[in-house]
Amino acid sequence: MSEAQSGDREAQYLMALIYLEGRLVAKDFTASRSWMLKSAEQGYVRAQDGMGEMYLNNVRHDGPVPGYGEAERWLRLAATQDDADAQVSLGTGYERGYFGAIDYREALKWLRKAAGQGLPDAQFCIGQMYQEGEGVPESNSLAESWFRKAADHFAYVEGRPVGGVWEAEVELANMHRDGRLPKYDLQAYTWFAIVDSSLDPPIDDDVKRVARHMTKAQIAHARHMAEDWTTRHTWRANVATSPDPTH
Repeated sequence: MSEAQSGDREAQYLMALIYLEGRLVAKDFTASRSWMLKSAEQGYVRAQDGMGEMYLNNVRHDGPVPGYGEAERWLRLAATQDDADAQVSLGTGYERGYFGAIDYREALKWLRKAAGQGLPDAQFCIGQMYQEGEGVPESNSLAESWFRKAADHFAYVEGRPVGGVWEAEVELANMHRDGRLPKYDLQAYTWFAIVDSSLDPPIDDDVKRVARHMTKAQIAHARHMAEDWTTRHTWRANVATSPDPTH
């Protein structure tokens, strides 16, 4: 607090997080926004991203958000300085029309930048765009490629471990089950088994449904593939709790 009051922009940003998350003090969005703005106005990139995120906070629908001009301005300031989180927020904002209108060209531009920095959420969003043909030619093969990048993911972004996207695993399972991708029974079983392994309790209805069209040898092979994948990705269980969001 002393450093923040003295004008240290990083300390101001950390004070914003303290009030936003209720660490040591009661949650106070007004105080959090005040400190975030002070830091952002001094050019602190994380705070600029934070200001943009505050405008997008609790968005649950497509279409323009209140204060979308300011949301776009702050996110763009951070995104142009290679902040991956701001880039993915800016990209999804353009893709969903948060900033007044849908702009798939800008969406793809910023999502590719974030994906290039190893952000799995951006990789998943690009996969969705190819799956739906949003601003790009519809392509199941390219959608699969991006979904696999998002699902089978291990990287460090600014020193923090980043996990894969569970929704990408679900999309891969559905695409193989529906025959939009080749070898759909074996791959569908594998991905549904991977999805089930992360659920407590597991929901194995889809696995059983796919298994009806498979031989015992195919089922054994698919189980082995799923177990091998899950074993290689056991680190993902700790990703959400281990990193400190300020480092």
